[in-house]
Amino acid sequence: MDLDEEDPFYLFTGGRSDACLGEWRNERLQVLIRLQAGVLILESAKKELVLRPVPPDPSVPASPAAPHEWSVADAGTPDTPVYLCRVLGYGRDTRLTLEPPRHKGGNFKAVLRRVEHIGLPEAPVPPK
Repeated sequence: MDLDEEDPFYLFTGGRSDACLGEWRNERLQVLIRLQAGVLILESAKKELVLRPVPPDPSVPASPAAPHEWSVADAGTPDTPVYLCRVLGYGRDTRLTLEPPRHKGGNFKAVLRRVEHIGLPEAPVPPK
């Protein structure tokens, strides 16, 4: 796979977005998202799930801070998502969320940060 040195996660070029790659965690959950044979895999507690991109909503203008979305499903039933995964923000404010798909209901939402950003001080808020 050829990487664009200026945009390795394809956030701005309109190609495939792999902004979810890497290790993410919060106080109760840690996941690793990796690329294996061209497929995004979410690994947590020896369970492996497959991520598939969710097509962007054409009515919402794209921006660098717009969420990047994937459906998360068991490899045996890829058309039945168990979670919706989103990456929001950028830099040390980047967050990955996992929540049930709309058709499943439920009100929980896991918010994870990149492992390398945990422990960093919050970004200063610019004066108004």
